[in-house]
Amino acid sequence: MPIRFAFSTLSYPELSLAEAVEKAGELGFDGIELRTVRGGESPPRADPAQGDPAAHARTLREAGIEPVCLSTSHALHHADEDAGARAVSQVEYAMDLAAALGCGRVRVMGHQAVTGEPLAATMQRIARRSAQLLDRAGDAGLELLFENGGPLARARPWWDLVNTLDHPLLGMLWNHLSALAAGEGAALWVPLLHTRLRVIRLRDAKKDAWATPLPPGEGDGEIEQTIRYLCGIGFDGWLTLDYNRMLDPALPEADAFLRDACDRIQAWLEDFAEAKANPTAWAKKKAAALRAAAKAEGAGKAAKTEKAEKAAAGASRPTRRPASDDAGESAQPGAPRDRPDHQPAGERPAAARTNPSQSKEEQ
Repeated sequence: MPIRFAFSTLSYPELSLAEAVEKAGELGFDGIELRTVRGGESPPRADPAQGDPAAHARTLREAGIEPVCLSTSHALHHADEDAGARAVSQVEYAMDLAAALGCGRVRVMGHQAVTGEPLAATMQRIARRSAQLLDRAGDAGLELLFENGGPLARARPWWDLVNTLDHPLLGMLWNHLSALAAGEGAALWVPLLHTRLRVIRLRDAKKDAWATPLPPGEGDGEIEQTIRYLCGIGFDGWLTLDYNRMLDPALPEADAFLRDACDRIQAWLEDFAEAKANPTAWAKKKAAALRAAAKAEGAGKAAKTEKAEKAAAGASRPTRRPASDDAGESAQPGAPRDRPDHQPAGERPAAARTNPSQSKEEQ
């Protein structure tokens, strides 16, 4: 199955769930990430915890839009056991909601650790609580996904967790930009987590402004390289495009951004597929494109050089006064009209000619 595209309901916090589902179909997306909150947070209008889950499930099913994941705000890192028990209970509630929605995955946040405590101790508690939840997930036919972030942005702690528990329903919703901001690119986390990758959250941005989304390929997020590595392992999960207008209401309306991002990534996917299917033809096509680009660039440089040379030659040429049909038209009032340097060859200036009426003394 090919890679499929989704966006989060946080891209459209002003829309109801039915409207967000309609928007996904309108933009040509295959699925939608459902965001739910419980507690002190303000929920988006599309929070599936509001309203009838069965009606929401019917809306999704009839539109042919898959609920990719039910994403919660809950985390399992707490050192306090009472807080940890409450978190487990909240995730269990989210699992029941996901099952009612026909959604096969629940996301738990993995972005917090206890200050001053070794990460290994935090991961041991997360593993212990995850084991409880995985029993419940098995009964409901759900996958439990963790999203990396903060002090737990890198792949190695999660690799240790999934291998320790070794449960088929445990996977990752991988935030590639969180990992990159922590200094870890796709060359490290893709092969390490490999078959545990279920959903990839993608966002391009500049290093000095990670929170501001840019079109794929225009920032420092290494989106194309990430897609290439995912294709290399045969990834066939979900790409969810991160454009969080709930977090940043000043962002422009999402339609144009999401449509353009999807088109750009799809073009890369098609290019990678072509390279894999027929590498020789693909290499020839790329070489021809590079030659054409180099030729066009060379022609452009030559034209600029020629233009510059002409401009330089024009600037160094002395300025000439246009010749006049009548020499007298250009003479200044009172100026001598017959200048010696303009006399015909062999003639002397008038002042030097002999006047027969003058005496030798007058001459």
